[in-house]
Amino acid sequence: MGEIDRSGSDPLAYQGVEAKSPPNVVLAQRAPTTSDTRHDIGDFWMDRVNSTGYQYIGGGVWETSSVDAASTTVAGIVRLATVAETTTGTATDIACTPAGVAAVAIAGAPDATTTTKGIVELLTDAEAVTGTDTTRACTAAALSARLAEPGTIGGTTAAAGNFTTLDTNGAVTMVGGALNLGNDNAADAVNIGVGTTARAIGIGNSAAAHTITIGSTTGAASLDLQCGTGNFTLDGAATSTYDLGASTTSGTLSIGGSAQTGDFDLAPSTAAMTLNVANANGTKAINIGAGINGNTISIGNGANSSAQILNLAAGASAANSTVNILSGNGTAGSQTLNMITGTRAGACNIGTGAAANVITIGSVTGAAQLDLLCGTGNFSLDGAATSTYTVGASTTSGTISIGGTAQTGTITLGDSSGTNIVQIGSGEGATTVNVAGGATNPKVVNIATGAVANVVTIGSASGAAQLDLLCGTGNFSLNGAATSTYTMAAATTSGTVTIGGTSQTGNFVLGPSDGAMTMSIANSNGAKTVNVGGGVDGNTVSVGNGANTSAQVINLAGGASAANSTVNILSGNGSAGTQTLNALTGTRAGAVNIGSGAAAHTVVLGSTNGAADTTIQAGTGGLTLSAGGAVDMVPATQSVAGTSLTLSALVGSATFTGQTTASGAQETFTITNTLVAADSAMFVTVTNVGSNDARMTLEQVKPAAGSFEVMTQNNGAAALNGDVIINFWVFAA
Repeated sequence: MGEIDRSGSDPLAYQGVEAKSPPNVVLAQRAPTTSDTRHDIGDFWMDRVNSTGYQYIGGGVWETSSVDAASTTVAGIVRLATVAETTTGTATDIACTPAGVAAVAIAGAPDATTTTKGIVELLTDAEAVTGTDTTRACTAAALSARLAEPGTIGGTTAAAGNFTTLDTNGAVTMVGGALNLGNDNAADAVNIGVGTTARAIGIGNSAAAHTITIGSTTGAASLDLQCGTGNFTLDGAATSTYDLGASTTSGTLSIGGSAQTGDFDLAPSTAAMTLNVANANGTKAINIGAGINGNTISIGNGANSSAQILNLAAGASAANSTVNILSGNGTAGSQTLNMITGTRAGACNIGTGAAANVITIGSVTGAAQLDLLCGTGNFSLDGAATSTYTVGASTTSGTISIGGTAQTGTITLGDSSGTNIVQIGSGEGATTVNVAGGATNPKVVNIATGAVANVVTIGSASGAAQLDLLCGTGNFSLNGAATSTYTMAAATTSGTVTIGGTSQTGNFVLGPSDGAMTMSIANSNGAKTVNVGGGVDGNTVSVGNGANTSAQVINLAGGASAANSTVNILSGNGSAGTQTLNALTGTRAGAVNIGSGAAAHTVVLGSTNGAADTTIQAGTGGLTLSAGGAVDMVPATQSVAGTSLTLSALVGSATFTGQTTASGAQETFTITNTLVAADSAMFVTVTNVGSNDARMTLEQVKPAAGSFEVMTQNNGAAALNGDVIINFWVFAA
């Protein structure tokens, strides 16, 4: 297309340039070049291909004046549509001409059908009511007339109807007769209330004595009653009787989930009642807590305020009765039977009835042990006048100890009125009993080393009693069977337990087993201070530092705490040296979770003191801040009554007070920032405060080495009479 010159007004008169009035306008299919010099200053050139305008300023120089394309909301350049483009009716970026409109007038359109768009006549109300017209279109008013006279569905005599879908927006009421849903022999599903919107579904819940049957006992019929978190209630009147599984014989009746962790309450009534479990005649096996996952079974365990009686096989039996407690042959773990182990005084009666009971306590098998203890209430072993007492009758090479290891009284065996006193170390003064105490020849002292389950006690915990176990270079060994339990200083409270020499240079190995085990250190209740490597000579403390080949978990204060918990790492106020905390600094990918639990944690990283520096890094995996929009960044601030200030920070807020920029005028603000480079990436916002209608708009940001300029313009209706606030964030310095 050639060039078209048109005259116009003088747009450059305000610049002192005398241009043509009006200036020439060139419409071309290209942009101007430096060779296009046959034009007057002020002429316009429109590049129709790129929708870009230019104005000639002389010397072969054209200044860009971009004009946007027109849209439904923005005025601009637009091309006129051809008649063919108008009749096609698909373009959205060209303008229609009167000729194009005429080409698609009603006279040229076809009649509408069910397959072709076109001209159509509208139904009248009467035509809509007949419901027979197939060529006219129905309006909303005609549809209302049709719905007001819908006609008959089905015959004139009531009969059955089959519906593929029967929908209603209101309530459906069916009066009289039986209502059968899914009463045929088809396998279709009958769904009631299966939509996704919560609703109340009532079945027979009126004030009448309904008989409601849900489900069937025929064949493989199944019934599932389900609920969500809204809970499940099976309730009746005060005198209702509930039968659950009354006809079941060889089936299984399960109540409660197989993975349930909540409470299971059976008969939670606070009134007096009788709870019968498997109480009818017939041989039964009753299992309570027979699972293998460490159950806690409590019977009559409440803090009763009235007299309580627990009976186990206490009836007037007419056949043999056996009560077994911890009588199984366990393959692992320990077995403990506690009776009256509380702090309240009680009476424990075993076999005290007036019958010839045979009572056996303890076992002679393996490492079996029996302790009979008493307090200041004394210990009595008594029987009838002709009773025979046997102590250690089966013991051969074992040791029998009678009396305390720090006892100062008399140990008497055979306390009769005859002369049969056996006394060992029974002098009235301080007695010393030496066993193999000579220093001439080495000796072997064996105490209870026989192959029987001896219980040996050496030493005393009373008063200033002392026990020394010494050895020379022949080493010291404390050993037992594979299942032995070792207890050291179990009764010590304010004393000190020390293992290892104060100047030891050899290895100290605790728990060197290569098998799976649990090592507990200071693991019982009570406030403790646990010091590991607390010396001042540069310790290396390693926890879980082996090259593990199986999954490893190291927990620090990872329990379900019920009070404040504080974990301090490198939190002391050091006086010299550096402090470095390394977490996941190796070359293998890992995950670091800090404060990621489902609780309102407060997580603080880094310090604002002095030259403290915090760096958060990410690779190609990216960096995500997920805070639901609640991200707070505290900027550095500075204020000045002028247009330039110094604020060296990556995130800052600069306030320029007392600004009076006129409406339409520009203002440039300079911020000296040593962290800014010429190629810095920055995020800058400009706001202003003041009573006038001034609107300071960001025009341009020009970073340079050590500073950056912010060009603004007042696009408001009035001059600025307040402050300009510039906020910035330097992404890449």
